[in-house]
Amino acid sequence: MKSRYNFRMCMMFLIVISMALLLALSVIAKSDKQELEDNIKNKIHKDLWEEIDKTKKEPEKENVITILIEVNTSDKRSIKELAKEIGKSSIKIEGVYTLGDIIIAEVDVNKIKDIAKIDDIKSVWPDRKYYATLESSVPQIHAEEMWAKGFNGSGVKIAILDTGVDSSHPIFNGRVINEAVFTGENSTQDGHGHGTHCAGIAAGNGDIKGVAPGALLMNGKVLSDLGEGSDSSIIAGINWAVNPDGNSSTEDGAEVISMSLGGSYVDLDSPIVLL
Repeated sequence: MKSRYNFRMCMMFLIVISMALLLALSVIAKSDKQELEDNIKNKIHKDLWEEIDKTKKEPEKENVITILIEVNTSDKRSIKELAKEIGKSSIKIEGVYTLGDIIIAEVDVNKIKDIAKIDDIKSVWPDRKYYATLESSVPQIHAEEMWAKGFNGSGVKIAILDTGVDSSHPIFNGRVINEAVFTGENSTQDGHGHGTHCAGIAAGNGDIKGVAPGALLMNGKVLSDLGEGSDSSIIAGINWAVNPDGNSSTEDGAEVISMSLGGSYVDLDSPIVLL
């Protein structure tokens, strides 16, 4: 009788221990799942969550948008390898930029959470719009006083990232030394006027002089003829301005970048701000 009683007690003890272990494992699993969900939520910008919520109402409708994928710089894989991995999931890679560690991709909204699950992804942002703005002028910064001391920007390369520049304008005197377009348009020519205006303020040399009338200019068209651009076009332009030929051993990049543009955003940790 005693041995049977001991056996039963042992079995009950084992059952209790097993149930306790299962409960503990269940709690740990739920905790891990919640941590993963929180991690994904924190990686994705709130505006993208709004897009994701919209697709829940129409799950069959395809909604393809452009996003910015910010990559952790401490990862063991290169940003190009990571972009290649992301591109395997029917995601179109539009650009890979080492300055800022940013991948630009065209993706269905439903795939955004899958991207955020990748450990090496730091954050996922919408490709937001920016518009031409202008608030400064030569007299306000007392540029004439620097000219009198012999400082006129001679030999300094200034990249104008704007609506393009009319490089044939006489106030530039053939000083536009490099040009590129990032808006999807066919020309770097300024069809808006804002970029040429800004280039004139930066380095014009005619009846009215710019801040640095001796400087050289690089024309990077990141805003369209309508005066509109996006995070992706601006990031592409900045990377080009710093290293136009893609060769870090040459010194063909701009010493100064001029961007007279803006948007109604307040994120201080966005990829374009951290550049």
